[in-house]
Amino acid sequence: MRACYRLILQRPLAGFAAELQLPELYREQQRIDPLLKQRMMPPIAHFLCPFDCDDDKGELLDCWFDADSGWRLVQSLLGLIQDRALAFANRPALLQELFALGERLDAARFSGNRWHLGLALEFV
Repeated sequence: MRACYRLILQRPLAGFAAELQLPELYREQQRIDPLLKQRMMPPIAHFLCPFDCDDDKGELLDCWFDADSGWRLVQSLLGLIQDRALAFANRPALLQELFALGERLDAARFSGNRWHLGLALEFV
């Protein structure tokens, strides 16, 4: 089984692909979360909403986040990762994902769009 995070936006962004998968962010989460904690920031999983609906209640879950909070998270992560070049096995791919995520969240901030992370599972 393969897993990765993916960016979920309330509304599509003009000029961007409909989906952004973040496999390196998923893989490196255990290394990143302690660094975020040192900066008094929530862990990556705080922004995760794996299901759109509460099956027990039959209600849609409201787990959207302000795009500005996501953009600040990405900026912090970029700073942390650039400071610790040797700590991440696939640093270039992780940085590329974060730049793409930051670009989309920056555009979302100006359009009032909200976001969360989803979990994509692939059974192989």
